[in-house]
Amino acid sequence: DSITFIDGKTKTFLEKYHNIYRGIGILTDNSITKINGATKIPKNHIEINNQVYRVENDEFNSLLGYEVEFYYKESYGDLTIQYVFKRKNNEISIWGNEITHADKHKISYIPNAEGRTNTLSLKQNGNVIYNGIYSSKIINYDFSKLVGFVGKVVLVDNDEDGMFEAVFVTEYKNYIVDKTVSTYDIIMLRDVKTPLIIDKDTYCTVQMDGKKISPFEIQEDTFVSVAMSENFLNGTGKKCLSIVGSSTPIKGVVSEINGDSVIITTQDGVNDVKNEYFVSKLFFADDNVTLKPMAEGFFYLDVMGELAYYTNNDGCTKS
Repeated sequence: DSITFIDGKTKTFLEKYHNIYRGIGILTDNSITKINGATKIPKNHIEINNQVYRVENDEFNSLLGYEVEFYYKESYGDLTIQYVFKRKNNEISIWGNEITHADKHKISYIPNAEGRTNTLSLKQNGNVIYNGIYSSKIINYDFSKLVGFVGKVVLVDNDEDGMFEAVFVTEYKNYIVDKTVSTYDIIMLRDVKTPLIIDKDTYCTVQMDGKKISPFEIQEDTFVSVAMSENFLNGTGKKCLSIVGSSTPIKGVVSEINGDSVIITTQDGVNDVKNEYFVSKLFFADDNVTLKPMAEGFFYLDVMGELAYYTNNDGCTKS
């Protein structure tokens, strides 16, 4: 609701009595990366329509590239976001194993639930964000490497013109955590010489079985899928690290192998239950154990639901 004053100015009650104002625009910087380059704003700030606003936490980081409606409070020139939400953006999420063709003009994919090919058009002057950090313009990106990759692509059309101007690529690699050392802000990975260093320039998120936790709460011998920004290991500037962990393996026996998939038999307490899983292109096992019929043990699925790791002991069930 609004009220019109004698001078002809119209203000909402929030504006008049609380100095809270409404705006609409594209969120172009989340203090980790700009949608088309390196961020230039401090932590706990976002940029919308070339205006920088203060935020209380990182809950709006995922809205980078989206058209948003937002409410902010003005106090002595300081602009603080009170709330932000998405407007009518066209948003499509695609798993790597659904992509059949990709180039700088279009992405074709077959949704697992549909079985028919869909094709999406890309805007040439749009932007690609790889694992949380700006990578390149769409026209310069090698999209062919996304066919069958382990990860997810999210495409955003924020102006409803039928073409996608923001492409968010999240690519995962799978590891076993050896140990974490909070004193030195590092995560050691099994059979990997270089540790993951979480310094002041690193934005790190960790989800374990769907629950957000600190990176130093990850238990040793945990199976994790890790997405690192291109500059994470040896670059400078803001970096991103996203970790998705699982402490709930499938305990069972391989009863059948069918090309790229396996059937694992488990027990529900009374009956044998058989389920089929595709084997990840990044599949690995303890001591290079071969996945074969009658292999018994613990089987871990990656973020795409594919079989990614097998161990015949319960060492990875600690969490």
